[in-house]
Parts: sequence; structure tokens; C-alpha cells
Amino acid sequence: MKIACMRCKRKKIKCDKIEPACNQCTAAKTECQYGERRQRLRATQQRGSMQHLSERLELLENRMSGPATEFSPPTTSPTSRYKAPSTATTSIDQVLSPAASLMTSDGQESWVYRMASDVRRNLQSQETPISTPTPRIDDAMLSLNEALEDLGRLRIRTHSRDVDSDLGAEEVKASINAFVQLMGNMVVPETFAITFDTDLLCVLPNISKSSYVKVDPGVYVMYYNALYYGLHQIRGPGDTVAQSMYLKVLESVPAWLNAPADTDMDGHTAALTAWTAIVNNDYELSWKFHCKACHYIKAREIDLLDVIPAKTFDEEDKRNTQRFLYWHILSIDALYRLIYGRPTVVRWVANKVRPPAVFRPGNMHPSPSQAMLLVVWVRYTMMTAEMLNEVDNNLSHERDEGIQQQVDDFCIKLEDLIAEWKMESMIIDEDVPQTLRYLIADHVMNIYAIIIGMRRLVQVVPNSSPVNAITLRAARKVAQITLDFTIGPAPADTAQSIYFYFITFYPFCAVFSLYEHILACANPEDCEQDIQLLERVGATMAEASALRSDFVPFARTINALNKVSRTIQDERRKERGHGDDATGATAHTMPDFDMSAFASFSEFPSNFEDGNQPLGFIRALENDFTSRNWNEGWWDVGADLPHT
Repeated sequence: MKIACMRCKRKKIKCDKIEPACNQCTAAKTECQYGERRQRLRATQQRGSMQHLSERLELLENRMSGPATEFSPPTTSPTSRYKAPSTATTSIDQVLSPAASLMTSDGQESWVYRMASDVRRNLQSQETPISTPTPRIDDAMLSLNEALEDLGRLRIRTHSRDVDSDLGAEEVKASINAFVQLMGNMVVPETFAITFDTDLLCVLPNISKSSYVKVDPGVYVMYYNALYYGLHQIRGPGDTVAQSMYLKVLESVPAWLNAPADTDMDGHTAALTAWTAIVNNDYELSWKFHCKACHYIKAREIDLLDVIPAKTFDEEDKRNTQRFLYWHILSIDALYRLIYGRPTVVRWVANKVRPPAVFRPGNMHPSPSQAMLLVVWVRYTMMTAEMLNEVDNNLSHERDEGIQQQVDDFCIKLEDLIAEWKMESMIIDEDVPQTLRYLIADHVMNIYAIIIGMRRLVQVVPNSSPVNAITLRAARKVAQITLDFTIGPAPADTAQSIYFYFITFYPFCAVFSLYEHILACANPEDCEQDIQLLERVGATMAEASALRSDFVPFARTINALNKVSRTIQDERRKERGHGDDATGATAHTMPDFDMSAFASFSEFPSNFEDGNQPLGFIRALENDFTSRNWNEGWWDVGADLPHT
């Protein structure tokens, strides 16, 4: 059965479905576009898919039970499987299940075991400039093992279950107001600040028990998000009641997912909840909410928003709100692709959605900082989306020097963008308000994180230096700015409280590149400053973990990696001092560590045929350390959408 054209469907008018153009569009002299109906799998196709999965499961079980010598040595990066072009309807084939528990976690049974097996295998094959086993290295590795065990036992979604989270009406109102003010200081203030009904959120506790008022379940998700940020703003980072609100957010999600109809707020709710999960280091769950947000903009055809111009000023104003949401999701989608190795869901297409307007009815007098941040944000978001399209259109980019040069030019343009707007000068200028300095620093580190991720995406694995000069420069910038803007045990002002996530998020975008550089560095003096920088980051993480107990395992893992790096550096100096390795030649094996340090982990080889093969010791740690455990097969980003 044919479906109505996009214009008739949007205007809710009868369409005669004549091709190539219906009479309604012909009369209006506008372009007529038909979408494609997504074909659902028939029963025979489903049985075929089940048979394929059963055969694959049997193959993997046989491989896991076979001897370790059957596996070929790793040759590719773990992120290589994400380099092919991917879209929402082909790369995220997941089934939504609101009934599944949001409160459990299986970290030790999935990502920690895979991490440990990758590390064990790569410790015996990683190239390093030393070849002398020492008890000190064994001791450092034992510390790393203990840190990973703690990380595997972490249950992010259950630690606040027993906290009394009842709040008085005045504190609720103060928290909501603090949240609204906070939204005005986010990376792009207009993304969320102009979409909330503050009065409704403030009175929600009073009307929620009334039998005469029906509140959409999504409002509760937004309400607990608001309390999470507002209470952290008022009480400071690490407050147990504020932290418990993240659990309340998750408890309210199933009812929201089971709601019979979508609302205009669903996209903003999903996007904000995705960021809340990132702030809580719950990366895999944040990906699910991000997929929900992507589904929203595709279902509402926001990704085609400006194909047909608006007819009235009111419609244009409404569209501008939707543009902020679209560009925010496009920016976050690039983050998932470049940092976490997720597939691209929202693909940039020129002339489909215009950038948000600087001048709009609600803000006809923007400040210089507002205009600057909006312009810079749109520019680097569009540049990144265009570069990702170039990478995906060049399937042979692993061996193509042309795409390598394009990425280098792209990275230099991003650095020039920072210099053009003098952003690094502004973040150290004491005359600039501190909240604005934090906001600009957020953008600067975001740009440098994009540089690191893009260089990693197109890195040539065979016969290449692990970290090039551009990546190393960006990683050092992220680490240093993080240290300049993070907080101690007692935050000095609200701005520092707002950006507590600087130390809990951005270091993981950069530190693994520095570790790779240190391992590949033949001369210990060439990377001594990088080790000192990492040790300062680790010390700051340890201070931050005093405010958030769930961050302790992350801080311990980074400090354990620092201990391993420092020990290897000391051994290199000893060897150079004795003249045993004056040429700095690279050995082809790591020291034969005392592997009893890993006795608590089960054997779990992960060298499967899908290309899930680690590049090296640090790459394996990064691949699994930044990924979180979560049940796959929940969210279907394209269940009722046409293929794109």
C-alpha cells in the first residue's frame, strides 16, 4: 500500500499518492517527496536470522573452548569495525524492552573479563623499548589488576538505592530554579533552557497524586533530571541525595517508554538523560538514550526540517527550537562515534537543517559571548560531520594517504578555529567571568577531543607510530586544561560545581593517547613531562573521588596505569645507564610478567572473527575501559522509519 508524500503527511491533508508528484504538491508548486516504507521481516526471514545467530553462537562457544594457540595474532584496531559507513536503520538493530530492569549491572561478566583477557594477551606481545622483567613491574601490574577488579565490581545504578530522597516543597522549587539557571550555562544554553515548563516542574509533587490530573510519564523523567542537576548545584558535587536522583531518573524511564504516544518534549528528555548518564560514567546506557533522541528527530522529520521553508514567523520560531535540538544531537552523535566507537546515527546532509539563528524573537540582543559560542559550536560541529562523511565515503582510508592528509588539514582547521576566536586566551583571562571561562573551556576541550578521535579513526594500523604530533598536542591540551579547571575537595564557587565532570569525563578522551606515546617512546626523557602530567591528572582524580564514591575505581585504575608507566620509565633509565640499550631499539615482547597477578580472572579469549581484536596493551584498555556494561537489544532507533 502506498503512503502519502512527506508534505501532505506533514500538513495532514489528503494525498492522492500520484507519482512522481501528487496533485496537492503540483498545485502548490512545491517539490513532492515520497518516503520508503520499511519492510518488516517475515516469519521465514526471522527463522533464518535465528538460525544464523544459533550457528554463530555455536562457533563462538567452540572457539572459546579451544586451545589458545588456535587464535591468530591481533592485527587490527578494535575501533576498526566502526569505520565503515553506518546509519541508524542498519547499525542499531535493537528491540525496545521497557520491562527490562534498569537497576542491574553485569560489568564483571562482560567488559571487565574481556579487558583482562585482552591485557593478558597483549602484555606478552606489546612492543616496548625494554626487555628485562623486574619485580617492580610485577608489583605495578598487581596494583592495576586490583584496580580493575574494583572497577568490575562497580554498580553505578544501585549505589544510591537506600538514600532517603524526600524533599520539601521549597527545596524542590529552589532545585528547579537552579536547574533552569544551569541550563543557561551549558555548552549551548538555548538547547534546553527554552523548552522547560518551570512552573509545572515546581508543582509536580503536589499534583502527581491527584486523580484529576494526568501527567505525561516523560515529565517525571525530566523532573528527576532537573532535581539531579539542581541539587548538585545547591548542595555541591557528591551529595548522596543529589546522586540518588539519577536512580530516580532510571526508575521513571519504563513508564515513559510504555506511554501510548510521543510528546514534543521526548527528544529533549532523551537528549538530556543521555548527558546525565555520561556525567555518571554510564556510557552504554547513555547510548541508549541517545538512540531514543535520534529516533525522535527522525520520526518527527526534524532532520528534514528546512527542506520546505516556514510560512509564518511563529513557525520559524518553533523551528529554531528544533534546530537547537538537531544540532545538539548531531554534535553528541559525533562524540559517540569518535570517542566511544559507536556507529553514526545522524548523518549530516547539506541544506536539510539550517543552523540555529543568532537573532531570534526571544533573544534580539545576544551578548558577544553568546554569539561567539553559537558560531564556534555550529562551525566545528558541521566541520566534524562533513569530515565523518568524507571518511565513510573513502572505504579504503586505512591505506589512502589522501584521507590521512584531509584529516590532518581538518585538525589544523579546528586548531585555527580556536586561535581565530582567541578561546585559549579567554579561558585564562581573570577579567572574564568564571562561568564563561568554564563554558569556553568546555568547547575547547571538546574540539581537542574531536581531533584525537578523528586521528584515531583513520589511523593506519600497520607500520605506523601510535600517536602523531597532532594527536599528542591535543591530548596534552585536554589534560592540562582539565587540571586548570577542575575542583578540589571544597569547591570555591558554583561554576566549579557545574563542571565537576571536567575531571570525570575529559581525561578519558586523552590519557590513553599519552599512555601509547609513553610506551612507544625509546628515550625516557622525551616523555617524562607526559608522565608527570598523567600523575597530576591521577592525583586530581583521587581528590575528586572523595566527593563521589562511584568514581573511586576509575581514579584507582588511572593511578595504577601511571604506576606501571613510571616503573617502565625507571627500568628504561637503568638500561640506558648501563649501556645495554644505547640505540633505543624496540624489543618485540613485554617483560614476562608474573601472570599470577591475573589469577582472579577467568580465561576468556576475545579474538573473534568480527575484527574485535586489540591493537595493543593501551588500546585494549581504552576500548574496554571507556565502554560500559549494558544489556544489548533494547532500543530500536529505526523501528518505524524508512531506510535512509
